[in-house]
Amino acid sequence: MISRRAIRIRVFQFLFSYFKQNGSTSPQYLVKQCLQSLDKSYYFYLLILSLLDEFRINEINDIENQKNKFIKTNTTITPVFTSHPFLIALSNSKEFYNALNQFKVNFKDKDWTVSVYKAFKKTDIYQNYIQNFNPSDKEKAFHFLEELLLEYLYNNEILEHFFEEESQFAQDDLYLAINGAHKTLEEFNKHNSFTLLPKFKDEISDKKFIEELINYTIQNYSNFDSYIAQNSENWDIERINFADLLLLKMSMTELIYFPEIPLKTSVDEYIEISKEYSTPQSYVFINGILAPIIKYLTEKGMIKKS
Repeated sequence: MISRRAIRIRVFQFLFSYFKQNGSTSPQYLVKQCLQSLDKSYYFYLLILSLLDEFRINEINDIENQKNKFIKTNTTITPVFTSHPFLIALSNSKEFYNALNQFKVNFKDKDWTVSVYKAFKKTDIYQNYIQNFNPSDKEKAFHFLEELLLEYLYNNEILEHFFEEESQFAQDDLYLAINGAHKTLEEFNKHNSFTLLPKFKDEISDKKFIEELINYTIQNYSNFDSYIAQNSENWDIERINFADLLLLKMSMTELIYFPEIPLKTSVDEYIEISKEYSTPQSYVFINGILAPIIKYLTEKGMIKKS
């Protein structure tokens, strides 16, 4: 679930804070903080899936309340969530509930989940779906839940507020969590079976990548200044945007110390990250500076890709 790009972004965020605070913590502690933060990202992925399960539970409660009303009405509640194949599979998954227990996923106060559920029932997404409700139409059921995730929850103020209270990287974690839930839905739609996404693609390799990227960047932070200065004509290194400078140094770390990662992958990743986390023209600057640096480091025999 947590891609290498998401890892690079989180390492960048922690290193940014580390250097701005003049290295007030140890690199080992920084690695620990970063890993704990990514654990929390996975917690939020489980929480979004759990929120979908809450929609199903709230609908069950609505149906029971309707049955128990003293004065009966002709209105019936469409079993949108209780009949949804993905949510049925989710509710029957021991793997899912074991993960909720392992990561201690809970909403503390469920009132806000009820508010999110009730507000959703008033949306066009919900109303359009129940007008021609057909529980056997798997494609419509898929798109319905997809819209709930990507359109309704991703732009939901109550959910955003919850993430802002719970995470120092609220927007990133909200994106990762909803994107992860969407990928889980897509996999279910393809294979008709529910499986949780793993936290990392390769946990041992990814944790090693985090530790080494942090340690090597810190160890070489000052040394890299000379390479950047030599290859950035008309640029005073002290005037380079700090985020750009850090992204440059992280990319240099990968180029030198990670022979298994293709050169193009490292360059492209940091250019893309700069588009989101630095100035609008940062990617042009970073691309322009990296080209002569790569040539210089290659000639010195410092870049050796497997």
